[in-house]
Amino acid sequence: MVAIVLNVGQGLEKPEIVRELLDTEKNGRKPGYIMADEVPLVLWDCIFPKKPEITTAEGKRKEVAGGAEDERSFLHDPNFKGEIKFKDDGVDWVWLGEDQPANLMGSNGLVDQLWEYWHERKMDELLSGLLLQKVATKADLSRRLGKEEPQARKNGKENLQRVYKGGNMTRSSGVYVPVMKKELMPTPVEINHKWAQTKGFKDSEDLAKTKNWRSVIKANKAEKAAAADGAERPE
Repeated sequence: MVAIVLNVGQGLEKPEIVRELLDTEKNGRKPGYIMADEVPLVLWDCIFPKKPEITTAEGKRKEVAGGAEDERSFLHDPNFKGEIKFKDDGVDWVWLGEDQPANLMGSNGLVDQLWEYWHERKMDELLSGLLLQKVATKADLSRRLGKEEPQARKNGKENLQRVYKGGNMTRSSGVYVPVMKKELMPTPVEINHKWAQTKGFKDSEDLAKTKNWRSVIKANKAEKAAAADGAERPE
């Protein structure tokens, strides 16, 4: 989904593409688009709430008193029109430094180590930024001292579409192919069938009906290994 959002941000796709991809009845197969880079995907914070604060559409507070099962069924009710907020964290976190302050703020504590990490990368950012600005603005491109045709134009790559995927590099894609026109991947059912067949079952339904199917797979693998070992032995 991040790859799709990045494509929308670059103007390569319309925002409606998100709704279209989520319509699994209309689009049961995933288009074969390239996934986004994993580097910017950072879980910054999370909580494990005790209970949600629920307000109905009429502005009334609602209590969920039926336990976790009732709470889940209520939260997943598609007809609910109110507001759900998670406030109080149910976990009593123990943060570094609360046991021994020196582990956090002392000499060679975590803050010192993270400051060194930050300082090194901040210097890299400043120096590389100045270098980039210098290189990009120093040359007088109107002089055109070279008389040969640019290599990119010779190769027909002068106007290649550059696609950003969230990492440190862009990708040349030639003429951009819209997501919904890309080759479609197999459905989850087809993938499950294929995997089940590689394990000796007729299909995924046959696998699902088999009790202790992991043990069956292990036994089949051992039987094949024994048969192969017997075939290789000289008489």
